[in-house]
Amino acid sequence: MKINPLTQLTLILTWLCFCPAVNAQNYCENSADSAQFFWIESVASGDFYHSAGPLQGFPNDQDLMYHGYLDYTDFTIPWQQGSNSLELTSGTVVIPDLEMHWQVWVDLNLDHVFSEDELLLSVSSFDDVVSETIDLSGLNLSDDLVTRMRVSMAFIMPAEPCGVFNMGEVEDYTVMIQAPPKSIWRVPEEYDTIQAAVDAANPGDKVLVNDGIYHEHVTVNKPLVLESVNGSAATLIAGTVANMHTIIVRAPDVTINGFEFTGVESSNNRRSGIFVSGGDNAKIINNRCGFTSSDRFQDKGIYVVLSDNVLIEGLICEAPSSEGIFISNSSNTKVINNYIATQKLRGISIDLSTDTEIRDNIVENNTYQGIYIKRATGALITGNVCSGSENQALPNQHIGIYILDYSEQISVINNQCHNNSGYGIHLYNVNDVEVIGNSTENNQEIGIYTFYSYDLLVSDNISAYNKKYGIQIWSSLNSQILANQTHDNLEQGLFLISIRHSQVSQNYSWNNPIEMNLDSSSYSVISKNIIEAGLEDDSMCQLKIRASDDNDIFLNSFLFNSNEICSSEISEYSHLQWYSTDDIEYIYQGELYTSQLGNYYLDGDHIDTNDDGVTDLPFELIEHYVNDPFPLADEANAYIIQ
Repeated sequence: MKINPLTQLTLILTWLCFCPAVNAQNYCENSADSAQFFWIESVASGDFYHSAGPLQGFPNDQDLMYHGYLDYTDFTIPWQQGSNSLELTSGTVVIPDLEMHWQVWVDLNLDHVFSEDELLLSVSSFDDVVSETIDLSGLNLSDDLVTRMRVSMAFIMPAEPCGVFNMGEVEDYTVMIQAPPKSIWRVPEEYDTIQAAVDAANPGDKVLVNDGIYHEHVTVNKPLVLESVNGSAATLIAGTVANMHTIIVRAPDVTINGFEFTGVESSNNRRSGIFVSGGDNAKIINNRCGFTSSDRFQDKGIYVVLSDNVLIEGLICEAPSSEGIFISNSSNTKVINNYIATQKLRGISIDLSTDTEIRDNIVENNTYQGIYIKRATGALITGNVCSGSENQALPNQHIGIYILDYSEQISVINNQCHNNSGYGIHLYNVNDVEVIGNSTENNQEIGIYTFYSYDLLVSDNISAYNKKYGIQIWSSLNSQILANQTHDNLEQGLFLISIRHSQVSQNYSWNNPIEMNLDSSSYSVISKNIIEAGLEDDSMCQLKIRASDDNDIFLNSFLFNSNEICSSEISEYSHLQWYSTDDIEYIYQGELYTSQLGNYYLDGDHIDTNDDGVTDLPFELIEHYVNDPFPLADEANAYIIQ
């Protein structure tokens, strides 16, 4: 029988190298019969490198059995809980490019046994160098793990972790697997106080607070998450020192989630429940303002100053402060889905801030204003319910949404401002503000009120059942009052005072004692409005005009008797034009026409012999010194303007 050369070589080397190995103390013995021809040249991992070279094993254990084992446990390989590199290099003095079988075990459970599930690497290779990654991400370490690693390189076939195999070498090392930095710090399980856990935590960690009442003040001066286990109903931080904020945030990227907070009474009204200063990207979510037994109250529920990109969401604030949320000198703040009620001054207050979003909040029964915007630039106020300011002593101050003092680029969209003892929405001295799609009903004064405003858009609002006026625009320049509905207000529907260079169009007013009032206004266009008298009183002025000239009034539908158009301080020299200045191209009953157009009068002579939509005779306006030479034969909505 002819013997394979590789088998012959194996038999020769086996016969030449029968020798003992080192005792591995508490671990089982493991060795090759010979390491004279194949050995572990080096072991490397990251910055660790160790090379013993050939012929390092000597018979030095009790029975002088083996050569192919080396104890290098004085050398420590630093690993981490995660991915670790391992580079193994073989050495040989005989035939090159033979297949070597590498095995690596790590005693992960410290039981001094290399079990099957602790075999972290098993690979066979013809290459001299084997580079692999050891994945320890599945470990769950709370502390560093120091243990033994066994590296085995065997010729012919893989070796077991214990016992004798043919040719190769075994080396044992110490490996230290570093636990990840602690990421969750628990109160009171690990720390008695929240502040102690915050101080111990690393940036980016979470302090998790279990149920209870914590009598302390907390300062967070590093990025981390401060969170309760079971929410604000179960976790109270009760401040103990007068005139101090209960929670202070003085670092970016902080989250405060799920706490109720109270404090000692504030003698100078400077204390808040949560105070954020220099806290960019803070998230203040799902917290609650707590009640105290004192008659004194904190100044603010949440107070944000000099902090950008802050989110305040899910706050419940019924305990009386002066203001539930106060934002100052900050940008890109989002105030979303909060409930704020019964505050001594205001629900949400914004001052000297830019690009603020106030969305989907319920702000009700606060003493003065629900939402208060002062000296702000760029704000979106949308989807809020701002109602029920109940103090009757100063009714002009009790407002659902109040925007004032040079605020600009503000959008007030789709809010409900009902049942306020003053105004639903009040704008004072603002520029470039749009008020769109809001509902203002049952307010004691006026639904929407603006004073001294520029570039104003008031559009698609419904204002009804208010005790005085539906919408009042006072001292406005370059404004657009479009497509609003005012009805069932107790005094007036749409009241326009001192407007200049503005457009009043497509509004619908009905069932008000005075439907539209144009006072001291000029250089404006009043067109495409529908004014419908719903009250059976011919003595009322449905359209009232005083001291106004240089206005163009056309394409309106006056659905009441013309004697209810009342004027005062209008002279024969005033320019109050009841028809379009220029020709208008329009479609009427399917035909295209071009003409100047006037208005539709309910009691007018609607004879139109040529069917062009303009009556044959002009309409005489009583006491106005002018006629409408182009009265409409139909209501204005019958004309399609090109």
